[in-house]
Amino acid sequence: MGRLNAFVRSPAIRRELPLLVGLLFGALLLVGVGAIDKRSDEVLGSDFSGFWAGARTVLEGRDVYDGVAFRDATLRLGTQVPDRDVFTYPPYVTAFLLPFALLPLSSAAALWTVGGLLATVVGLRALLHTYMPAMPSAHVLVGFLALGSQSAVLTFVGGQWSFWLIGAWSAVAVGLRGAGQGRAGAAAALLLVKPQLAVLGLLGVARRVSDPCRPRFLLGFVVAIVGLGAMSLYGGLNPWVEWMVSVPAARSAEPRVTTLPAALFDLIGAAGPLTSLVLLLVAVGFVWKFSDEDASFALWLAVSLTFAIYSRSYDHLQLLVPLVIGASAVMRRSRRAAFWLMFAGTLVLVAGGWVLFQVVAPARQSESFGAFVPAGILLLLMAFLWSARNLNVQRPCQAAVSRDRQRTQ
Repeated sequence: MGRLNAFVRSPAIRRELPLLVGLLFGALLLVGVGAIDKRSDEVLGSDFSGFWAGARTVLEGRDVYDGVAFRDATLRLGTQVPDRDVFTYPPYVTAFLLPFALLPLSSAAALWTVGGLLATVVGLRALLHTYMPAMPSAHVLVGFLALGSQSAVLTFVGGQWSFWLIGAWSAVAVGLRGAGQGRAGAAAALLLVKPQLAVLGLLGVARRVSDPCRPRFLLGFVVAIVGLGAMSLYGGLNPWVEWMVSVPAARSAEPRVTTLPAALFDLIGAAGPLTSLVLLLVAVGFVWKFSDEDASFALWLAVSLTFAIYSRSYDHLQLLVPLVIGASAVMRRSRRAAFWLMFAGTLVLVAGGWVLFQVVAPARQSESFGAFVPAGILLLLMAFLWSARNLNVQRPCQAAVSRDRQRTQ
């Protein structure tokens, strides 16, 4: 018994325990809502089955951007029937999915889910220990949200990308602090599987990697992009042309997407999309005022997820990353304020997410109001981070570069 007490009280276990407790509560909710059984029952019709079918069709030597060939392939494979005649992801995405296509669908789906969960847990652990090591309550909340929020459950059941993308964003955020820059740069390339969600967030990253302290980050990103680009040219340029013609415009015009323009259109009518554009410009102007790296990065990522031209509620799981980074910036000023930011964000993602998805969406037969979840997180970050807009905390490398520049002047 004494050894068990010593083990539980050891610094290493005490460091890991809060996140594990949060994950346990999240897993209990995941099981309680029947997500595991539902995932098993719906593998053939899941979003992942559509990803797998696209990569499998490429392995068979057929063109997934040929409307007839791809639809015939999905019917023959018995997977999710596509809502477009072509594969809806850019050609480089099939390069990432090819290893999964080598396996039968059931095995590939299991590997996809386990791999995604590992990416999320490992990524969030690194993110929390890098940005908020001294706030165990935040670790508990993040662990719960990672598995128990509405977006997490939907990601788990449907086999969507969010678990993998949280791992990628976490790697990027940790790399920007100087740990594993090359790997972080390569991970940033994975974010381009959903470019509409990542573009403004990567702009925030670009502002941070422009200094001499992060050369390996940029190198890793460029190498990964070149590799994916080369692999995506297996069919020449024609697949790119067919994808550009068939997918982006049609996706953004879908009437039931969970985007702010769609939500505001449903709320105030034809002025909604224009209002969304004005709000985007205001948000970008607001973020531009921030000199603090962490606050700026958190806001850029939240803006990117809030104003995406195509999004679904499962994508909101990625909001965990800016929430943690933003809270870390707030914690430098006030530990109590950082806790309340995390707590309020948890309420938005859990209560807001579940009510909008389970109550409001069925009543309206549209998920568009789900876009108010990322908007709520963005507003929380803007409110709590306003006082940090002029802070400029220099890391050791940056301080050394500044000293060298002063000596040469």
